[in-house]
Amino acid sequence: MMLSIIIPSNVLDRQFERCLRSVEQISAVEEFELIVVLDGLASDDFFDQFALPNLTIIELADNKGPAFARNQGAQAATGDLLFFMDADVTLHTNTISQINSSFKSANAPDAVIGSYDDEPEYPSLVSRFRNLLHHYTHQHASAKASTFWSACGAIRKDVFLSLNGFNTDYKKPSVEDIELGYRLIESGGCIRLDKDIQVKHLKRWTLFSMIQTDVMRRAIPWTKLTRYYTQIEHKDLNLKRREKVAAALVALVMICLIAGMVMSPLLFAPSLIVTLALLVLNSEFYAYLRSRFSVILLPAVILLHWVYYLSAITGYFIGNVGYLFGARKKADFNGNLANSSSRWLSKKAPLSSGRGPQG
Repeated sequence: MMLSIIIPSNVLDRQFERCLRSVEQISAVEEFELIVVLDGLASDDFFDQFALPNLTIIELADNKGPAFARNQGAQAATGDLLFFMDADVTLHTNTISQINSSFKSANAPDAVIGSYDDEPEYPSLVSRFRNLLHHYTHQHASAKASTFWSACGAIRKDVFLSLNGFNTDYKKPSVEDIELGYRLIESGGCIRLDKDIQVKHLKRWTLFSMIQTDVMRRAIPWTKLTRYYTQIEHKDLNLKRREKVAAALVALVMICLIAGMVMSPLLFAPSLIVTLALLVLNSEFYAYLRSRFSVILLPAVILLHWVYYLSAITGYFIGNVGYLFGARKKADFNGNLANSSSRWLSKKAPLSSGRGPQG
């Protein structure tokens, strides 16, 4: 089965260069086509530095977000399998071979997702914590997944087209991949989480970007999705029952602390009990963090974990309010699989007009 790698990007930076270098390295031993979708920018001579023999570059005139860009890449793809990856990740030497193997196995799924590795690139405390949290969550999730993941996820092209692609109502990076996965499961499809398929994340996280992402681009829209897709059991990844209980306990700790300051110091006592319960509940994860951080840094990392939970609780509340007072039904969307304002620059088989199909 022919594999098409699709990478959307709205920047031509050092991270994107490293991403393409990892693809370039693998191109010597694996056969695939690479489709890069530049979301609202021109390539200039950026790609001249790479030796990518089967490369197509699509330039979108306007920035329309990664969901739209990925759809344009899928439209241009000639492979049977579409492998989506982000511009701020690098491949392991065996990533592509493992993806191909997943679709050749018995009872092969419709889609396969992987995870970040446990060696995040950026050394800051927040960046290391955030990426290790993602790695741990995926490595301890069910192999039978209900969500797709566009940072490292492959899907059969015919299945992707039958679902009309990513939901382009999402103009910014958000839960468009999760939503695609829900539609795939709802239609009777199968998604497999292969924990051996891993990529390295190059992103630099700050405390502000972590909170903003977790509240605005994850918890709020994901909460709405759980209300729309009621036929799906939302019990995996970040939505495990233990995760929900832990988030509620963190909120309870905050309530006890505030009540202790405002009403009576006696109310500080329950917060200690709840804190102990939190530590016990997450003991396995905190033991993992202890293996990755020094004893001195561990309390700060645990506090970051609680900030993550508070962000989730905040987003859950806002998302439910938005659902109750907004549209309560899934809206139809235009996947934009055949409508683009783009220019194709091909370094593989020549195109008849040098331009992509116009809607």
